[in-house]
Amino acid sequence: MSVPESILRRVQKCLDLASDSRGDPNTAAIALRQAQKLMAEHGISETTLQAATIDEARLVSKFAATKVKPYENSLIWAVADSFGCKVLWTRAYPYGWFTLVGEKHRVEVAAYTFTVLQRQLVKARAAFVATMPFSQPKQKTIQADGFCVGWVHTIRATVAKFADPDGKHAAAVKAYLDLRNPNMKTVPVQTRKLGAMGYGAGELAAKGVSLSHGVNGAASNLRIGG
Repeated sequence: MSVPESILRRVQKCLDLASDSRGDPNTAAIALRQAQKLMAEHGISETTLQAATIDEARLVSKFAATKVKPYENSLIWAVADSFGCKVLWTRAYPYGWFTLVGEKHRVEVAAYTFTVLQRQLVKARAAFVATMPFSQPKQKTIQADGFCVGWVHTIRATVAKFADPDGKHAAAVKAYLDLRNPNMKTVPVQTRKLGAMGYGAGELAAKGVSLSHGVNGAASNLRIGG
């Protein structure tokens, strides 16, 4: 049975009030009893409460329909790890999509970060391919893939500044995923030959990209340069 979000919010508000060490002990005790009563009435478990703090964001791939390209997979996971999120993959045509799963206030910023970096990667790849007008299509692809891997490799170090090293959000995300889809499978990542020249060019192209948090972590205030 699905629990209305309004009830979950009431329970969480009561629990927050009960755990506030600065508040009145009597008020805290009343809040705790109210939370326990609501949880009993609606069959709410701790796992359900944890899962209620989690949200999703769908992000369409720019490169893959079935098997994820290694550089796009690396980019989405760099962002996901930085914001304490997990990643799901859905096959579709003409392009599949990623689903970022994480705490509601983090998913929005993580999705925005990935979208902007993904857009920059597509633009940078196109600019690099334009420097090889006389190369054979196969060689262009090999070098362009190498370029993307080098670009993302460098970007990962930049995005890592946002890391969630203590993993405190992992339990809530796991609770959500266990409820949503307990039988998840490993994402198929494509393997292809990469061009060394392209890889080096990608590393250089990504060095000018920088990230900085916006006010209160709002996506609209996030600044990404490059």
